[in-house]
Amino acid sequence: MKTISGRMTGGMLLMAFTVMAAAQPVRFQDPVGDDNGPGTYIYPDSEVYSPGSFDMTAVEISLSGRQLHVEACVNSELEDPWGTGAGYAVQMLLVFIDTDRASNSGYTKGLPGTNVRFSPRDSWEKVIILSPQHESHVLAEAKRKAPDLLADGALLVPRRTSGKDKCISGGVPAESVDPSGRYDLRNWRYQVLMQSNEGFPARGDLLTR
Repeated sequence: MKTISGRMTGGMLLMAFTVMAAAQPVRFQDPVGDDNGPGTYIYPDSEVYSPGSFDMTAVEISLSGRQLHVEACVNSELEDPWGTGAGYAVQMLLVFIDTDRASNSGYTKGLPGTNVRFSPRDSWEKVIILSPQHESHVLAEAKRKAPDLLADGALLVPRRTSGKDKCISGGVPAESVDPSGRYDLRNWRYQVLMQSNEGFPARGDLLTR
Protein backbone atom coordinates (compact mmCIF):
# COMPACT_ATOMS: atom_id res chain seq x y z
CA MET A 1 0.00 0.00 0.00
CA LYS A 2 1.16 3.48 -0.77
CA THR A 3 -0.31 6.85 0.14
CA ILE A 4 -0.09 10.32 -1.37
CA SER A 5 -1.52 13.07 0.81
CA GLY A 6 -2.09 16.67 -0.10
CA ARG A 7 -3.62 19.86 1.20
CA MET A 8 -4.22 22.84 -1.02
CA THR A 9 -6.19 26.03 -0.39
CA GLY A 10 -7.83 28.17 -3.06
CA GLY A 11 -8.18 31.95 -2.96
CA MET A 12 -11.16 33.58 -1.28
CA LEU A 13 -10.64 37.28 -2.10
CA LEU A 14 -13.22 37.46 -4.87
CA MET A 15 -16.00 35.12 -5.92
CA ALA A 16 -14.71 35.20 -9.50
CA PHE A 17 -11.26 34.15 -8.33
CA THR A 18 -12.70 31.34 -6.21
CA VAL A 19 -14.60 29.88 -9.14
CA MET A 20 -11.56 30.11 -11.38
CA ALA A 21 -9.32 28.50 -8.76
CA ALA A 22 -11.76 25.63 -8.30
CA ALA A 23 -11.45 24.82 -12.00
CA GLN A 24 -7.68 24.45 -11.82
CA PRO A 25 -6.29 20.88 -11.67
CA VAL A 26 -4.63 19.65 -8.50
CA ARG A 27 -1.45 17.65 -9.04
CA PHE A 28 0.80 15.81 -6.60
CA GLN A 29 4.24 14.39 -7.34
CA ASP A 30 5.57 11.38 -5.44
CA PRO A 31 9.15 10.11 -5.16
CA VAL A 32 10.21 7.17 -7.30
CA GLY A 33 11.29 3.92 -5.67
CA ASP A 34 9.25 3.99 -2.45
CA ASP A 35 6.85 1.15 -3.31
CA ASN A 36 7.87 -1.06 -0.38
CA GLY A 37 5.26 0.16 2.11
CA PRO A 38 6.82 0.45 5.58
CA GLY A 39 10.08 -0.84 4.13
CA THR A 40 9.39 -4.56 4.13
CA TYR A 41 6.77 -5.11 1.42
CA ILE A 42 7.92 -7.07 -1.63
CA TYR A 43 6.26 -7.78 -4.98
CA PRO A 44 4.65 -11.17 -5.68
CA ASP A 45 6.83 -13.61 -7.60
CA SER A 46 4.61 -13.78 -10.69
CA GLU A 47 6.10 -12.10 -13.74
CA VAL A 48 2.90 -10.10 -14.29
CA TYR A 49 3.99 -7.82 -11.44
CA SER A 50 6.61 -5.68 -13.16
CA PRO A 51 9.04 -3.68 -11.01
CA GLY A 52 7.57 -0.25 -10.39
CA SER A 53 4.01 -1.23 -11.26
CA PHE A 54 2.82 -0.23 -7.76
CA ASP A 55 5.13 2.78 -7.47
CA MET A 56 2.93 5.85 -7.85
CA THR A 57 4.76 8.85 -9.27
CA ALA A 58 1.97 11.41 -9.70
CA VAL A 59 -1.76 11.97 -9.21
CA GLU A 60 -3.87 14.65 -10.87
CA ILE A 61 -7.48 15.57 -10.06
CA SER A 62 -9.24 17.86 -12.52
CA LEU A 63 -12.62 18.92 -13.87
CA SER A 64 -13.51 17.84 -17.39
CA GLY A 65 -16.94 19.16 -18.26
CA ARG A 66 -19.26 17.75 -15.59
CA GLN A 67 -16.81 15.00 -14.67
CA LEU A 68 -14.28 14.88 -11.87
CA HIS A 69 -11.32 13.24 -13.56
CA VAL A 70 -8.55 11.34 -11.77
CA GLU A 71 -5.27 10.29 -13.34
CA ALA A 72 -2.58 8.34 -11.47
CA CYS A 73 0.78 7.38 -12.93
CA VAL A 74 3.20 4.64 -11.92
CA ASN A 75 6.86 3.89 -12.50
CA SER A 76 6.27 1.15 -15.06
CA GLU A 77 4.57 0.67 -18.42
CA LEU A 78 1.04 -0.60 -17.86
CA GLU A 79 0.12 -4.07 -19.10
CA ASP A 80 -3.07 -6.10 -19.28
CA PRO A 81 -1.93 -9.71 -18.77
CA TRP A 82 -5.40 -10.83 -17.61
CA GLY A 83 -7.30 -9.36 -20.55
CA THR A 84 -9.47 -6.90 -18.65
CA GLY A 85 -9.76 -4.65 -21.69
CA ALA A 86 -8.96 -1.60 -19.57
CA GLY A 87 -5.31 -1.38 -20.60
CA TYR A 88 -4.09 -2.42 -17.16
CA ALA A 89 -4.83 -5.28 -14.77
CA VAL A 90 -2.77 -5.59 -11.59
CA GLN A 91 -3.36 -2.14 -10.04
CA MET A 92 -6.37 -0.69 -8.22
CA LEU A 93 -6.40 2.83 -6.80
CA LEU A 94 -8.56 4.28 -4.05
CA VAL A 95 -8.89 8.07 -3.97
CA PHE A 96 -10.24 9.29 -0.62
CA ILE A 97 -11.50 12.88 -0.63
CA ASP A 98 -12.15 15.10 2.38
CA THR A 99 -14.46 17.72 0.93
CA ASP A 100 -15.30 19.70 4.07
CA ARG A 101 -11.93 19.68 5.89
CA ALA A 102 -13.74 19.16 9.20
CA SER A 103 -12.60 16.66 11.84
CA ASN A 104 -14.88 13.72 12.63
CA SER A 105 -17.34 14.71 9.91
CA GLY A 106 -16.88 11.70 7.64
CA TYR A 107 -15.43 8.22 7.65
CA THR A 108 -12.19 7.17 9.33
CA LYS A 109 -12.13 3.54 8.24
CA GLY A 110 -10.74 2.46 4.88
CA LEU A 111 -12.46 0.06 2.51
CA PRO A 112 -12.70 -3.65 3.44
CA GLY A 113 -9.37 -5.36 2.86
CA THR A 114 -7.19 -2.26 3.09
CA ASN A 115 -6.69 -2.51 6.86
CA VAL A 116 -6.44 1.28 7.04
CA ARG A 117 -7.80 3.79 9.52
CA PHE A 118 -7.56 7.55 9.09
CA SER A 119 -7.12 10.02 11.91
CA PRO A 120 -10.30 11.95 12.84
CA ARG A 121 -8.86 15.14 11.37
CA ASP A 122 -8.41 13.33 8.04
CA SER A 123 -11.89 11.81 7.92
CA TRP A 124 -13.20 11.53 4.37
CA GLU A 125 -16.58 11.93 2.66
CA LYS A 126 -16.00 10.28 -0.74
CA VAL A 127 -13.85 7.51 -2.18
CA ILE A 128 -13.37 6.86 -5.90
CA ILE A 129 -12.36 3.33 -6.91
CA LEU A 130 -10.23 3.08 -10.05
CA SER A 131 -10.43 -0.64 -10.84
CA PRO A 132 -9.68 -2.47 -14.11
CA GLN A 133 -12.76 -4.60 -13.46
CA HIS A 134 -16.14 -3.72 -14.93
CA GLU A 135 -18.22 -1.11 -13.12
CA SER A 136 -21.04 -3.59 -12.55
CA HIS A 137 -18.73 -6.06 -10.83
CA VAL A 138 -17.16 -3.42 -8.60
CA LEU A 139 -20.60 -2.14 -7.59
CA ALA A 140 -21.82 -5.68 -6.90
CA GLU A 141 -18.82 -6.28 -4.64
CA ALA A 142 -19.43 -2.96 -2.90
CA LYS A 143 -23.08 -3.82 -2.35
CA ARG A 144 -22.02 -6.98 -0.52
CA LYS A 145 -19.02 -5.65 1.38
CA ALA A 146 -19.59 -1.91 1.87
CA PRO A 147 -23.36 -1.42 1.57
CA ASP A 148 -23.42 1.50 4.00
CA LEU A 149 -20.92 3.48 1.94
CA LEU A 150 -22.76 2.71 -1.28
CA ALA A 151 -26.13 3.69 0.16
CA ASP A 152 -24.67 6.91 1.55
CA GLY A 153 -23.23 7.89 -1.83
CA ALA A 154 -19.73 7.84 -0.36
CA LEU A 155 -18.38 5.12 -2.66
CA LEU A 156 -18.05 6.10 -6.32
CA VAL A 157 -17.09 3.97 -9.32
CA PRO A 158 -16.32 5.33 -12.80
CA ARG A 159 -18.30 3.81 -15.66
CA ARG A 160 -15.00 3.05 -17.28
CA THR A 161 -11.34 3.31 -16.35
CA SER A 162 -8.44 3.10 -18.75
CA GLY A 163 -4.70 2.61 -18.66
CA LYS A 164 -2.30 4.01 -21.23
CA ASP A 165 1.48 4.13 -21.14
CA LYS A 166 2.10 4.61 -17.39
CA CYS A 167 -1.14 6.31 -16.33
CA ILE A 168 -4.53 5.06 -15.11
CA SER A 169 -7.54 7.35 -15.40
CA GLY A 170 -11.26 7.50 -14.78
CA GLY A 171 -13.98 9.96 -13.91
CA VAL A 172 -17.20 10.29 -11.94
CA PRO A 173 -19.92 12.94 -12.07
CA ALA A 174 -18.59 15.99 -10.21
CA GLU A 175 -21.99 16.44 -8.58
CA SER A 176 -21.66 13.02 -6.92
CA VAL A 177 -18.58 14.32 -5.11
CA ASP A 178 -19.90 17.78 -4.28
CA PRO A 179 -23.66 18.29 -4.67
CA SER A 180 -23.21 22.01 -3.91
CA GLY A 181 -21.62 22.50 -7.32
CA ARG A 182 -18.70 24.55 -5.98
CA TYR A 183 -16.08 21.94 -6.93
CA ASP A 184 -13.33 23.65 -4.96
CA LEU A 185 -10.66 21.09 -5.84
CA ARG A 186 -7.85 23.11 -4.29
CA ASN A 187 -9.59 23.26 -0.94
CA TRP A 188 -10.30 19.53 -0.71
CA ARG A 189 -7.85 17.09 0.83
CA TYR A 190 -6.80 13.84 -0.82
CA GLN A 191 -5.30 10.53 0.20
CA VAL A 192 -4.59 7.99 -2.53
CA LEU A 193 -3.97 4.32 -1.81
CA MET A 194 -2.39 1.93 -4.29
CA GLN A 195 -3.78 -1.58 -4.04
CA SER A 196 -3.29 -4.83 -5.93
CA ASN A 197 -6.37 -5.76 -7.95
CA GLU A 198 -7.89 -9.17 -7.17
CA GLY A 199 -10.57 -10.85 -9.23
CA PHE A 200 -11.34 -13.45 -6.58
CA PRO A 201 -10.87 -11.66 -3.25
CA ALA A 202 -11.23 -13.06 0.24
CA ARG A 203 -14.71 -13.00 1.71
CA GLY A 204 -14.21 -9.70 3.56
CA ASP A 205 -12.02 -7.88 1.01
CA LEU A 206 -13.34 -5.46 -1.59
CA LEU A 207 -11.33 -6.61 -4.65
CA THR A 208 -7.99 -6.20 -2.88
CA ARG A 209 -5.25 -8.83 -3.02
